[in-house]
Amino acid sequence: MTGFCGESLILDVDLLLNNTWPEFPPCFHHTVLVWVPCGWLWLTLPVFLRHLISLPERLHLTKLTIAKLVLIAGMMICVIGDVIRAVSGEKGLHDISTSFYTATVLKLTTYILSITLTVLSRRRGISSSCPLYIFWLLHILCDVIPFYSLIIQWQGSSAVELSLFYLHYGFLLLQIVLCSFADNTDHVVDKVSKRIPCPALRASFLNRLIFSWTFSTMLKGWKRPLQNDDVYDLPPLLKSEATVPHFLETWQRERQRAARLNNALSRHLPRERQNLLEFSEDVDLPQGRKKTLPDVIIKEGAHAGKPETSSHKPSLLRTLFRTHGCKLLKSHLFRVAAELFLVLNPYLLKRLLYYVENKETEPEWQGYGIVIAFVFISAMLSLLQARSFFTAENVSLSVRTGLMSAVYKKALTMNNESRKKYTTGEIVNLMSVDVQRVEAAVMQMWIVWGAPIIFIICFYQLHQVLGLAFLTGVVIMLVLAPFQYKLSMHHRDLFNHQLKRKDARLKNMGELLNGIKVLKLYAWEGSFRDKIMAIRDKEMKVVMKIALFEVLLVFLWIGFPTLITIASFVTYIMTSPTAYMSSETAFVSIALFNYLRGAMNMLPMCISTLAQASLSTKRLNKYLAEDDLEPSTVSANTAEGIAISIDKATFTWNTESESTLKNINLSVPIGQLVAIVGTVGAGKSSLLSAMLGEMRKLKGHAAMKKSVAYVPQEAWIQNLSLKANIAFGSEPDDKRYLDVIKACALESDLQTLPGGANTEIGEKGINLSGGQKQRVSLARAVYSNKDIYLLDDPLSAVDSHVGKHIFSQVIGHQGILKGKTRVLVTHGVHWLPMVDVIVVMDRGEITEVGSYEELLDHDGPFAQFLKTYLQQGNHDNLEDEELQEIRSTLSKNSVSSPSLSPSKLSDYLHSPQLLRQLSVESETTLRQRHHKENIFGSMRSVASGNMDCDLNQEVYVAEEAAAGEEYKLIEDEYTETGNVRYSILKSYFSVIGWVWAAGIMVLYVTYNFAWAMSNVWLSQWTEDPRLKPIAHFQAGNYTSRVNTTGTVFNVTMDDSDNKDTLRSLSYYYLGVYCAVAFTQAVSVMLNSLLVYTKMVDAAKVTHRNLLDNIIKQPMSFFDTTPTGRILNRFTKDVDVVDGHLPRVLRLWLEFIFYLISILVVISYSTPMFLAVSVPVIVCFIFIQRMYTPTSRQLRRYFSASKSPVFSHFTETINGASSVRAYRAQDRFFQQSLSRVNEHNIFYYGAVTTHRWMKMRLDGLGCLVVFSATLLGVVSPHISSGVVGLSITYALMVTGCLIMMVIMTTELEAHVVSVERMAQYTSLPTEAPWVIQDKRPSPEWPEKGHIKFDNLKIRYRPELDLVLKGISCDIKPGEKIGVVGRTGAGKSSLTLALFRILEADDGRILVDGLDIADMGLHDLRSRLTILPQDPMLFSGTLRLNLDPFEKHSDEDLWLALERAHLKGFVSGLSEGLLHECEEGGHNLSVGQRQLVCLARSLLRRTKVLILDEATAAVDMETDDLIQSTIRTAFSDCTVITIAHRLNTILDYDRIMVLSAGEIVEFASPTSLLADTNSTFYSLAKDANIV
Repeated sequence: MTGFCGESLILDVDLLLNNTWPEFPPCFHHTVLVWVPCGWLWLTLPVFLRHLISLPERLHLTKLTIAKLVLIAGMMICVIGDVIRAVSGEKGLHDISTSFYTATVLKLTTYILSITLTVLSRRRGISSSCPLYIFWLLHILCDVIPFYSLIIQWQGSSAVELSLFYLHYGFLLLQIVLCSFADNTDHVVDKVSKRIPCPALRASFLNRLIFSWTFSTMLKGWKRPLQNDDVYDLPPLLKSEATVPHFLETWQRERQRAARLNNALSRHLPRERQNLLEFSEDVDLPQGRKKTLPDVIIKEGAHAGKPETSSHKPSLLRTLFRTHGCKLLKSHLFRVAAELFLVLNPYLLKRLLYYVENKETEPEWQGYGIVIAFVFISAMLSLLQARSFFTAENVSLSVRTGLMSAVYKKALTMNNESRKKYTTGEIVNLMSVDVQRVEAAVMQMWIVWGAPIIFIICFYQLHQVLGLAFLTGVVIMLVLAPFQYKLSMHHRDLFNHQLKRKDARLKNMGELLNGIKVLKLYAWEGSFRDKIMAIRDKEMKVVMKIALFEVLLVFLWIGFPTLITIASFVTYIMTSPTAYMSSETAFVSIALFNYLRGAMNMLPMCISTLAQASLSTKRLNKYLAEDDLEPSTVSANTAEGIAISIDKATFTWNTESESTLKNINLSVPIGQLVAIVGTVGAGKSSLLSAMLGEMRKLKGHAAMKKSVAYVPQEAWIQNLSLKANIAFGSEPDDKRYLDVIKACALESDLQTLPGGANTEIGEKGINLSGGQKQRVSLARAVYSNKDIYLLDDPLSAVDSHVGKHIFSQVIGHQGILKGKTRVLVTHGVHWLPMVDVIVVMDRGEITEVGSYEELLDHDGPFAQFLKTYLQQGNHDNLEDEELQEIRSTLSKNSVSSPSLSPSKLSDYLHSPQLLRQLSVESETTLRQRHHKENIFGSMRSVASGNMDCDLNQEVYVAEEAAAGEEYKLIEDEYTETGNVRYSILKSYFSVIGWVWAAGIMVLYVTYNFAWAMSNVWLSQWTEDPRLKPIAHFQAGNYTSRVNTTGTVFNVTMDDSDNKDTLRSLSYYYLGVYCAVAFTQAVSVMLNSLLVYTKMVDAAKVTHRNLLDNIIKQPMSFFDTTPTGRILNRFTKDVDVVDGHLPRVLRLWLEFIFYLISILVVISYSTPMFLAVSVPVIVCFIFIQRMYTPTSRQLRRYFSASKSPVFSHFTETINGASSVRAYRAQDRFFQQSLSRVNEHNIFYYGAVTTHRWMKMRLDGLGCLVVFSATLLGVVSPHISSGVVGLSITYALMVTGCLIMMVIMTTELEAHVVSVERMAQYTSLPTEAPWVIQDKRPSPEWPEKGHIKFDNLKIRYRPELDLVLKGISCDIKPGEKIGVVGRTGAGKSSLTLALFRILEADDGRILVDGLDIADMGLHDLRSRLTILPQDPMLFSGTLRLNLDPFEKHSDEDLWLALERAHLKGFVSGLSEGLLHECEEGGHNLSVGQRQLVCLARSLLRRTKVLILDEATAAVDMETDDLIQSTIRTAFSDCTVITIAHRLNTILDYDRIMVLSAGEIVEFASPTSLLADTNSTFYSLAKDANIV
C-alpha cells in the first residue's frame, strides 16, 4: 500500500489517538473515504438494475430530477477541477499519488453511474431511490473527515483546493436535500380503490425510513376522531391478491410432494395393500380454473392395515417458510445488525468511564467522540430495529392473509366426510385464534437465534470485565435452562387444554345463538347457560393454572438474571485479591447483565409463543390436509343428447359406513322433467348431491353437463338485498329479472317489503318466511339461466295454489324453464302426472324408472306407494282434483298385488337403516336457526292470498322506502370513539376490588424502589473512599490516596487487620445488595400473583355477565345482529380479557414505574439533567397524545372489521353446496379476500402509526443518551460511579419510553375488548324470567282458557300497530285455526302469547291470570309450541328431549312411541344416548320434526301452539303429526297457524285475521257456507272449494 499511496499509511493509530484531534493519513482519504460510498453503489447495482428493468413505466423527467442531474454535473466539475489543480502542480494538503488518481477516476465513473440511475429511476416510476440516497449519505459522512481536516490545516492548503472541496460539499448537501423529497408519483394512484392510496407509495426514501408519511393520518386522528375513510389503503404488494395465490400454489406443491411420497410408500407395502393408495387426477375443470395438484385417495380397506401415521402429510410449516422465508430472513438480517450495534454500548460505557477516571490525561476530543458514538449507535439501532420489525409485521400480515384465505378456501373444497369432523365454531376458531397465534410467532421467531447470539457476546464481554467469575453465571444458566424449558412445555400443554375447552364452549355458544328462538319458546335458556358455564368453569381452571405459571415465569424472569448478577459479583469479590469492584467493572457488568436479562426474559416468552404457534400450526395443518371433494366424481363428458348419466355407480358420504346410494343407473336426456320420489330417508336428496359431486363415488361412472343450478331443500339466503340474492353475481338483465319475479310469485312480496327489491335480507333470511326463502332460492336458480336444474323439494314450504303457480310458470312444460333439464325431488304426488320420467327410490337404490303411466301399469312399488298414501289421506270431497284424478287412475289400473298397510309404512319410514346418514351429513348447508320475526313487524307474503305464512315471519309493513335505496335491517357495527369511558374502567376494576388494586400499587412501588436502590447502592459501593485504595494495592507496596475531605489512607500488605476490615466492608455492601435484589424479586412475584389472579376472577365475572345479558335479550336483538358479531365477543374479546389483558396491565404498571425510577435516578446522579428532562417529558406527552387516539381508533376498527370476515365465512360454510353447485367458488373467494383486505387495512394502519411513534421516541431516547453522556464528559469533579449510574439508566430510557407508550396503547386496545363486552352487557333485557311474588300455581294452566282483551301490539315504539285491539275468548279444549292473508297479524298474535312481543296495550289472560304479570319462564314453560323449524342441538337425544332431566326414561319412550319414533330410536345402538350432530343433521328433516313433536308430548301442557309445524315436511310425516295431535292433545286448547287449510277443517273455530283485526271467528262449516266470507275466498284460492 506504500507504493500505491506514496509514503502514507492507510491508518496510523498513533497519529489518530495520541493527538489533539482525530487525524487520518492521506492514504485513508484517497481509499477508504472514497471506496466506501462508491463501493456501495457498485455492489448494489445488479440488484437495483434488475428491479428497474422489471418496472414498465415510461415517465418524463421532472424539474426535481433535472435539478439532481445539474448538481451531479457540478460535483463532477469540482472533481475534474481538483485533478487539474493537482496536475498543474499547485500546492495541496496531501501529496499526489496513485491513490489520488484512482480515487478521482472512481468518483467520476460513480457520478456517471448515479446520473444513469437517477434518469432510469424516474423513467421507471421510482419516486425515491434507496441505493442512491444511501450513496449520497455515505458520501457526506465520509467527507466529514476532510471537511474538518481542511479547516484545522487550512494553512497547508491552497485557496483553490479549499474552494473546490467546500463547493463540492455544498453540492452534496443540496443533493441529499433534494433526494429527501419524492418525485411526482401520480401514476401509482389506484383508480379502482375508493380509499386514500397508501402514502408510502408517494413518499421519499427518508420519509419511508422514518415513517413520516403516516403523519397526515396521525394529525387527523389527533384533531378529531379518526373516521373509517381516513385510513389509507394497503400497498399493492400486501393485498391478498398479491400474497394469497403464491401461498396457495406453494401449499398445492407441498400436497403434491406428500402425494408422491405416499405413492412411493405404496410400492413398498405388502401386495394386498398396494392398491389402497392411488392418485386422483382433476378432470373436467371449468374454463379458466387452474388444474389442482393430485391428492392421495385412500381406498376402502386402507384403514384396516398399517396405521395412517405411516403416510406422509403435507407440511404447512414448510409451506410458510417457502412462501415467506426470504422476507423473514431479510427481517432477521436487520435484527442481527441491530444486535451487533446493541452490544457496543457496554464497550462504549467502559471507554467513557475510563475517560472520566482519567480525564486529565486523555485527549478531550475522545470524550466527545464517545458521546457521538453513543448517539450514532442509538440512531442506527433505532433504524435497524424499525426495519426489522416492520418487515416482520408485513410478513405476519401476509401469513395471516394466506392462512385465513386457505381456511376459507378449504371450507369450499372439503368433502363431507372431512367436514363433519369440524363444527362451524371450530373452523371459525381456526381462522381467528390459531391464525393469530401463528402470526404472533412470526414476530418473535428471531429470538430463537438472537438470544443465543446475545448470550455469547455478553458472556465474552463479561469475561473481559469480570474474568473467570462470569462462569458462575454460565453454570447457573445451564442448570436452569432445562427447568425453564420444562416450564415452557407445560405452559404449552396448558394452552392446549385451554383451546379444547374454548372450542367446546364456542361450539355450544354457536348452537345457543343458532337455536335461541327455540330456547326462548321452550324456556330452555337456563339449561344451555348452565351447560356453557360448566364448560367455562373448567376453562377458567385452566386459565388460572396458566396465570399461576406466568407468575412463576415472571419471578424466574426477574430472579434468574438477578441471581446470575449476584452470583457473578460474589464470585468476583471472593476470588479477587483486593475484594474491590470498581465503577467500571460494576456498571459495565450491570449493562451487560441488563442485556442478558432482556434476552433471558424474551426466550421463555418466545418458546411459549412458538409452542402455542406449533400447536396451532398442527391444527391448521390437519384441517388444510383433510380430503377434498374429488373433481373426478362427476365428469362433464356425457353422450350426445344426454344431460345426466349415471352408470352402475355406488356413492357414500362416509367410507367407514355402509354405502348410501347403491347400483345407481340413470340417464336423463336434455330437456326432460324428471321427478324423484320415495319415502323419507330413501336417498332422494343424496342422489342430487351425488350428481353435484358432493358424495364419494366408490365405483361406476357419473357425468353431467357443468351448467347447473341448484335449489336445496333448506333454502340458503345471504345477508344481501333481495335482488342481490336472486342475481347471485349474474349479469344484470332487467327483463329476465322481472319475468323471474313474476314466475316465482314474488311480486306481492316486493310490494310489502320496506325497500322493495333493495330490502336487505337478514342473516339466514330472518325477515323472510319459509315459503319466501324457498321462492327466493328458486328465483336465484331460474335467473341464473343454466342448462340443468336440480330442485330438492322446492314446493314443500308453499301453499298448494302457490305451488301450482310455480309449477306451471317455472317447472312445468309451459314454464319459464321449458326446454331445460329439470330434476325435481318431490313429495307432492299430484305433480307426478305432469313430469316426463319418475324415478322411484327405496333404501338408497332406484327401484323403478319410467313415465307416470308406465309405472302405474307396472303396479310396482310406485303404485303401492300411491295407494298407501291415498289410504292415509282425507277422503272427503275437498281433496284436490289432481288427487281425485290419481285415485281414479289407480282404481282403473288396480291389480291383485297386496298393498302396504299404514302401520308397515310407518315402521319402514322410521327404520334405523334410514338414518339418512346422508341426507343429514350431506347437508353441508348446515341448517342454522331461522329467526323469523324482525324489527319491521309483519312483512309476510307472496302472491295474493298465499297461505305460506310462518308463525314467526309476519313483519311489519313499513312505510314505502325511496325507490332504489336499500332498506338496512342489519346496521354496521357501532364503534366507540374517543377515550375509553371511565365508567367502563371503573366497573371493570371494581370487580378486581379497590383494596387489592391498592395492594398491587404498593407492591409495584416496593419493587421499583428496590430496583433503583440496588443501582444507587452499587454506585455508593464503588465510590466508597475507604475501599478505593484497595484497587491500587500492589503486593509489597502501598498507595496513598486523598479523599474529598483531605484524609489520607495508607494501606500496606502487612496491615492485615485493616485489610480484613475493608474486606468485611465489601461483604457488607455485597450483602445489602443481595438483600435489596431479593426484595425486588419477591415483590414482583407477589404483585404479579395479585394482578393475574384477580384479573382472572374479573374475566370470569365479565364473561358470566355478558352471557347472562345476551341470553336475556329480546328476539329483535338476534334478528338484527349477525351471529358472527356476537360470537366475536365470545372469541377474541373473551380471549383478550382472559389472558392478554392481565399480562399487558402488569407490563404497563411495570414500565410506568420504571420510567419514573429512571428519571429520578438520573436527576439524582446528575442534577443538570433536569434541564433536559423537562423538554423530554413534554415531547413524550405530545407524541403519546398524538399517537394514542389514532392507534386506539385503528384498533377499534380492526376489531369491528373482523365481524364481516367471520360472518361471510360462516355464511359460506352454511351454503357451501350451493356455492359449489353454481360454480361460484372463485367469486366468493374474491369476496372473502376483499373483506380480509379491509380487515388488514386497519392492522397495517396500526403498525405504521406504531412505527411512527417508536421512531420519535427513539429520537427522544437519543437526546437523553446524548445529554447524559455529554454531562458526564463536560461536568467537572464528577465521579465515574455517578456517570456509570446515570448512563446505565439513560440507556434504558429509550426502551422504557417506547414500552410505556406501547403498553399504554395495548392496554387501551385490550380495554376496548372490555368496552365491547360492556356494550352487550349493558343492553336492556326482556322481562325477568321469574317474578317470585307473581308465580302461578304449579298446575297452571289447569283448563287452557285464553282471553284476548283489546290486545294491541307494535314491534317498536316508532312503528304502527300490527295488532289493533284483538278481543276474543277461547274456551278450554277448543281447537282454533288462525288464517289470514299476508300481513294479517297471525304470527304477531302467537308471539304475543309467548311474550316474544310485549303488549303495547290490552292484555292476555290464561285461566284468569294476566300473562304480563308473571315471569317469562313461568309463562313459556307452561305453554307448548311445535315450531316449523325442527331445531336440534348437538348432544344426546335425551338432552334434546329433556334438557332439565325432569322426566324418566319411561316417559321419554312413551313420548317417542306416540311420536312414531320408538322403532327408529330403539334400533339405534345407543338408544336415547344417541349423539345428535350440530343442528341434528344426522337425522332427516321429518325425523327432526317428530323429535320436536316428542318434546311437545313430554310437556303436554293445556295450551298447544302449532306454528305451521308441517309446512316443510312430506305428506306422510304431516299425516303422522296430525293424527298424534288429534289424539294426544284432544283435551287441550290448540291454536294452529294453518299452512294447509285441509288440516284445520275439523277444528272447532277458525279465526280469520286481516290488517291486525279479527274479521271472522266461527266454525269452518259456517264460514264455508258463506260464499262472501274471507275464509271461503282463502279456501277457494287453495282449491278446497
